[in-house]
Amino acid sequence: MAPTSPRPGSAPPPRRVVVAGWIGSTNLGDELILAGLLDHLRELGAVATAISRDPGATRASHAIDAVRDRDLRAVRRAIRDADLMVFGGGGLVQDATSPFNLPYHLGRIAMARSVGTSVLPLGLEVSALRTRLGRAQARRALRPQGAGVLAGAVRDPGSAAAMVALGAPAPTIAADLALRLPSPTTPPIDRIVACLRPWTGGGLLPVSMGWRRGLEQDWFLTAAARALDAAAEATGLDVHLVAMQRGRDDVLHDLVADRMRASVTTAAPDLATVRAEIAASRVVIGMRYHAVIAAILGTRPVVAIGYSDKVVAIAAEVGPCVAWSPAGLAELPAHVVEVLAKPPEVAAVLARLRDLEAHNHAVLAAALAPA
Repeated sequence: MAPTSPRPGSAPPPRRVVVAGWIGSTNLGDELILAGLLDHLRELGAVATAISRDPGATRASHAIDAVRDRDLRAVRRAIRDADLMVFGGGGLVQDATSPFNLPYHLGRIAMARSVGTSVLPLGLEVSALRTRLGRAQARRALRPQGAGVLAGAVRDPGSAAAMVALGAPAPTIAADLALRLPSPTTPPIDRIVACLRPWTGGGLLPVSMGWRRGLEQDWFLTAAARALDAAAEATGLDVHLVAMQRGRDDVLHDLVADRMRASVTTAAPDLATVRAEIAASRVVIGMRYHAVIAAILGTRPVVAIGYSDKVVAIAAEVGPCVAWSPAGLAELPAHVVEVLAKPPEVAAVLARLRDLEAHNHAVLAAALAPA
C-alpha cells in the first residue's frame, strides 16, 4: 500500500514500522528488548506493529498493535503496509537451540522482500551457525540485493563479523536494546538475587517443548543448591530466586529451593516489575543474558553462570563468570564474596554500554529518514 501524500503545509504521516523478533512469549528478556526498541521508535515519532506469539499480551504490555505470528496473511499485510521492518533484537540468527529457529525468523525477511519492504537488523546477535543448511538459509536471507537487508546494528563485535561472513552489509556495533531502558530506583535489599534457567540444549525438539529435559538434570539441581547455600552462609544474606521466564524458570527454582538449607524466597515478576525485583539485592547471580543486563541497569554487582557464549560475553563487561558445570558452580560462592567485598564499577560500565547502545538510535533514525 503506497503511503498517502501529505497535504501542502501539513505534517507528514508517522513512519510505520513492523517489528519481527521473538515477541509475545513469557521470556522477559525478549520483552525488555522490545521495550527498549519501542522507546527509540516513539522518540522518532514512528508507529509500531509487532509480530507476536500472543498479540493480546503484546498490546497490553507495550501499548502497540500486534498481529499473530501464525496468521501469515496478517503478517504479510503488516509487512507490506510498513515503511520498514525491524529485524531484532536478540539472538534470532542461530541454529543451536532448534532447527526450527532459522526458518521461523528468516521467513519474515523473505516475506518482506516479496512485498518490497526493506529490513533493518537492529540490536541483533548473530551466532556462528553450526550447520551447512543454516548458513545457506542465513546467507540467502541476509543478502542486500533488491528490497533487501540494510546495514543495521548488532550488539557485539562477533555478530558484526558473522553478518559480514554471511554476505550482509557491514553493521554498526552497538549494544543490547534493553540498555535503552531507565534504571530502577529500587534501593538495595540485604539478599542475593539469583536468576537460574533450565537447560534447553539442542536437538530436534523446539525449545518450547525441549526445556523440560533441563528439569531432569540432577547434577545441576544439586550443584546449584549447594552453591547458593554456601553463598548465603558466607555472606549472611538470604537467597531470592527471580524467574525471567514464568512457567519455566520458576519451576526450576522450586526444585532447587527444595534442596537448599538456607532461607530462600521466590518471585515470578512481570515486565513492569522485573528490573526492580532484580535491583532489590546486594548481588545478582545471573544465568540468563538479561538477568546480567538487569543487574547492570540496577548497578548491582553480578556473578554470571556461563550457560551460553552470550552470557560469557556480557559478563566480561562487568564481573566474574563461572562455568556451567559442577566445578564451576562450586566456585560461585567465593566470587559472590569477592564482588561484595570489592564491588566493580557497574555504574561506569552502564554509562559506557548506554553510549554504545545509542548507536541503535542513530541507525534507526537514518533508516526512517525520508528518502
